[in-house]
Amino acid sequence: MAAPYKTGLDYYPRKVNFVNDRRFIGLRIKWGNRALGIYEQILDAVYSERGYYISIRDRDREALIRWLWMNYGNFDGLTCEDIEEMITAMVDEELFDRDMYERGILTSHEIQEVFYTATLKRKSITVNEDIWLISEERMRELGKSSPIYKYFHGKINDVINPQSKVNQSKPKETKPEETKPPKEGAGENPVEELGRKYFGTLTQRDLERVRAWGGGIDTRVIEAVFKLTRDKGKGFYYADGVVKRLVSQGTLTWEDYVKRELSMSEPVKPPVRTTRFVNYNQPVYTDEEIEAAIARKKRQREEERRREELSRADNHGATEEELPDANHLP
Repeated sequence: MAAPYKTGLDYYPRKVNFVNDRRFIGLRIKWGNRALGIYEQILDAVYSERGYYISIRDRDREALIRWLWMNYGNFDGLTCEDIEEMITAMVDEELFDRDMYERGILTSHEIQEVFYTATLKRKSITVNEDIWLISEERMRELGKSSPIYKYFHGKINDVINPQSKVNQSKPKETKPEETKPPKEGAGENPVEELGRKYFGTLTQRDLERVRAWGGGIDTRVIEAVFKLTRDKGKGFYYADGVVKRLVSQGTLTWEDYVKRELSMSEPVKPPVRTTRFVNYNQPVYTDEEIEAAIARKKRQREEERRREELSRADNHGATEEELPDANHLP
C-alpha cells in the first residue's frame, strides 16, 4: 500500500524582522503583540494542513476562530469576537489576500511563496489553480524544479501558444494569424500592454481580469500599481487585487491616487493614553468624622508621650504626681 500523500509542511521559515512590518502597526496599536501571536497561529494552521491556504467558508470559519481561542486567545485575554475582528483587520492590512478572503479562503502571496520554495524537491504535488496566486514569472524566479511550476508552465503554454495537428494541416490559414498580434494583443488595450511589460506573459484569465476593470481608472494609476507590484517581487494577481481595491474605494484619477499615497506615507502616531487609577470602593467621610479622627489621633500621641515620660521617671525615681498633666503637655 502506498504511503499517504503529504500536503502540509512540518516547519516553515519566517523573516527575522517581520515584527517591524508596517502592516502590523495598526494591529499592534489596538491589540499589542497579541496580534502577532494570532497571525503566527494562523500560519501554523495553514502550513500544517493544506500548506498554502485554509478554508473559512461557513463552519470552517467558526472552527478556526474557536481553535485560535483555545490555543492562544484564551490564555491572553482575547475573546472569539476579538479574534474575528483581528482577522478582518489583517485582511485590511493586506496580510491576507482580500479576493480570496471574500471567497472564503485565507492565503496570500507570501504564504504561497513559502510553500512553493519548501516543496521544490517534492516529486509530485498538486494545487488548486483557482486559489493559486503566484505568477509563472515569479515561480520561475523561485525555482523551476517544482512540480507546481511544471504543471502551470505546460498549461499556460497550451493557452498562450496553442499548437495542434489541425493547424499544421492548414498552414495558409494559420500563417497570417501568426504574423499578427493575438486578439488580446498589446496594441488593442494599453492596460494589457502594461501588463505584458511588467509581468511578461499573461494567461487568458489574466486578460479577462484586466477587461473586468473597465475604462474608468486612469492608466497612470494602473502603471504605478504594476511597477510597485514588480518592485515588491509579486505577480499579476497581487496587482489585480490592488486595482480592484482602488476601484471600490473610488480612487480612479491620478490626483486621487497621489493623495492616497501621501496620506499613507505619513507616520502613524500612536494615541496618547493617560492611565489614571480611581478606587471607587474608597469610603467617603464627612468633615465631622475627619475632625474626630484627627482628635483621636492626637490623644493617642499624647498618651504615648505620657507613657514615655513615666518610663523615664521610673528610671530616675520620680513619682507620678511630679509628672506634668497629659492635658497640658506642650
